[in-house]
Amino acid sequence: MRDVLDACYREIDEVEKKRSYGEHLLLMKFNNAEEERLGTLLADLLEAGGGKIPSYATIISKKQNLVKRVAEAGGLDCIRGLIYTNPRTMFPFYLAVLCQTAGNPTPIAKLKIDCLEPH
Repeated sequence: MRDVLDACYREIDEVEKKRSYGEHLLLMKFNNAEEERLGTLLADLLEAGGGKIPSYATIISKKQNLVKRVAEAGGLDCIRGLIYTNPRTMFPFYLAVLCQTAGNPTPIAKLKIDCLEPH
């Protein structure tokens, strides 16, 4: 159980670092050219998607050379991971909660605080 929790915590730390980096990029205060390139791409994608990261179909229809820039940045999944969570990135949180509560959902349902809200 300890090894499983250690693995979960390592994954959780990585998810948190990536999301924190994404928040930093959205502030448009860059420390280097790489951050500026990625932050500008993120802003362009959010603009193209009306506040959301758009689909590839939407990106292809834009004339900002977004397809190439997205590919150079690691693809849409990588970029989405900077600002969104998905089932894959939430799994370590879920598994850690299951381990810590011995898989019993009743105590979780009775919590008076929302400890998962920040994620």
